Amino acid sequence: TSQYDVIASIFNRLGGLSHRAGNLAQASEYTRKSLVLREEIGDIVGMARSYNNLGLLAYHLGDWDSALQNYKKVLELQTRIGDVEALAISYLNIATLQVDLGAFPEAAANLTHSMEAAQQTGALFHVAVAQMTFGRLALSQSDPGDALERLNASLEIFLKLGVQENLVDVYHLLGEVSLSVGDLETAEAWAQRSIELITSMG
Repeated sequence: TSQYDVIASIFNRLGGLSHRAGNLAQASEYTRKSLVLREEIGDIVGMARSYNNLGLLAYHLGDWDSALQNYKKVLELQTRIGDVEALAISYLNIATLQVDLGAFPEAAANLTHSMEAAQQTGALFHVAVAQMTFGRLALSQSDPGDALERLNASLEIFLKLGVQENLVDVYHLLGEVSLSVGDLETAEAWAQRSIELITSMG
């Protein structure tokens, strides 16, 4: 068939299935095939989706530099599309990687862009994740005061939204803050809350 959009979609789904099966190399191969077809037909939305998936796969494969390049390509395409909520996610993905890579000023700038875009669309979940990532950034820079403020802001939103899975990370990071200032009792309490939440979710 000459319906390249359909074939590209099938390749993308095969990539998703391979990812779930734990075959990341095969998932990357399928996703690249999907990207090539989407570039041929000029499907910008599909291209952004494929680059995002390639970024995720590269991250899981431990190739953070490649993941960062793919996420930057997503940002470029989403800017052309003008999808503000997608931009919030793109900036956040880039910033998360930059925290891991130690590029702290760049991470802070992209987290600010992410929060601004998320607030513009009223996407509270993305605001909360950005605040949580700001907290992790502050911890990496040995600033427990800012980390605590950011994480508490994140905690408040996640509790309001009833999102449990992300609370596990917030509790863990709050424990890290307490640990960094030598408050072992509070650190242990946060760790226990995190473990209890994980257990309750099975």
